[in-house]
Amino acid sequence: IANGVVVVLPIPRDAAERAERDRLREVVGARAAADARLALVDLSDQPALHDDTLLLDGRSYGARGRELMADAIAPAVVRVLPVRKAS
Repeated sequence: IANGVVVVLPIPRDAAERAERDRLREVVGARAAADARLALVDLSDQPALHDDTLLLDGRSYGARGRELMADAIAPAVVRVLPVRKAS
């Protein structure tokens, strides 16, 4: 991993996506627990994003949904950013 990676898991919409999300959460979550340069964000953990009125076409988020996603992801991005010393 270079400077840092954030893996974002979308909210699964069916059983196959839930199974894949669960596998990724297990594998990536274990790796993220051992490496501070890797963070995992599971959007399923964000109750506000389960509101279907945020979706434009049944799948894609509109502006408010994207704002909520950004709010969920931003802390993980900040966490994996390398600390630069002032010169």
